Amino acid sequence: MSLLDKWPEFLQTLAEFRALSDALSPEADAARAAVEGMAREFSAYTLSEWGVERWEDILGLTGKDADDLNSRRVRIITKIIEQPPITKRVLYNQLRSLAGDGRFTMDIDYGLHKLEVKLDLGSKSAFEDVKALVERSAPADMVLSVSLLFNTHSMLGAYTHAALAAHTHEELRSEVFSDGG
Repeated sequence: MSLLDKWPEFLQTLAEFRALSDALSPEADAARAAVEGMAREFSAYTLSEWGVERWEDILGLTGKDADDLNSRRVRIITKIIEQPPITKRVLYNQLRSLAGDGRFTMDIDYGLHKLEVKLDLGSKSAFEDVKALVERSAPADMVLSVSLLFNTHSMLGAYTHAALAAHTHEELRSEVFSDGG
């Protein structure tokens, strides 16, 4: 709907008001779109780029250039729902939201006061966020270990020697191989 349509009919016929409407319509349309877009900024699940930047600034989070909008939203949601003291289930659910379901292991040795989290190589982009979450959330008396689940001999056993020879040892150890050989 144009700005001209909002005025009484007798003003719509005047050339001056048609010209005024043409001049003001872009600003009015931009203002209307901004007001309508504000509804997205009320939920962390629907934040726009502007809203994500604003929340990252408020929460003291640093967005990574490689992260997409959804990854940054998840980081904001995780920070918002973080409420110490934290239970094993809450920590597990937060890790699942950061790394992905089935993309990590979490072991707690209560006798040795040790918490160990290992991330799947497919989730290594979330490593720093997971490490920060574990350090913020775990009790102070726990020894913390956050690491990657590197490829093992049994994981690469399906590949031929010729297929593996095309890669360096570092690539074999720390890159995701998913085509099965």
